Amino acid sequence: MKLSEEAKAFAESIYRKAFTQCAIDGETERRQIRARSTPSNPNISQMSDHFVSMTKRLVAARLESYVQAYKQDDLLIDDEDKDAILEELKRIIRNHIMWVTTDSTLREFRLPGSTELIPNIESYMTARFERSLGEAAVDLDLARKQMVMDRKNKKLDPASTHYNVHVHGDNYGNIQQGGEGNSQSLSLTHRNDDENK
Repeated sequence: MKLSEEAKAFAESIYRKAFTQCAIDGETERRQIRARSTPSNPNISQMSDHFVSMTKRLVAARLESYVQAYKQDDLLIDDEDKDAILEELKRIIRNHIMWVTTDSTLREFRLPGSTELIPNIESYMTARFERSLGEAAVDLDLARKQMVMDRKNKKLDPASTHYNVHVHGDNYGNIQQGGEGNSQSLSLTHRNDDENK
């Protein structure tokens, strides 16, 4: 990525804040889902929705952190940067797939009384997580286009310039001032000195 070290640190700070909040909120949400669970209804659907939602929040926060950092550095996200950002988003998703499918503390995704995963849960959750990546790729594309438009609009809005001419004494000719695209008008009153006598 072309980001300066300061912008990278800025992006990391934005993401860390979102990650911390997501971890706090996530633990509360999981506790609530578990409180409503019973052996006959372990709320697997709610728990899987929770993990997908949490992953989407983290992916969106990571993406936004990079967009903000590029704006701070006044840089556009080129194709190489886009690929690097998408790779970082994939890493977040891979970590969540591992968390759900290999962490034995997540009993909701295991067969009752066992450490064995529910059949097909890995492929089911992987597909849902990967859809999150597709959505993030669309958001990244939109952010890139928005940055290009913002830069274009900034160039089209030059600072206005005002010209003032101060003439001390009589002026007997035209005053030429300004540049390309300026329009000027002139009103002349011709005075005949013989008629005024």
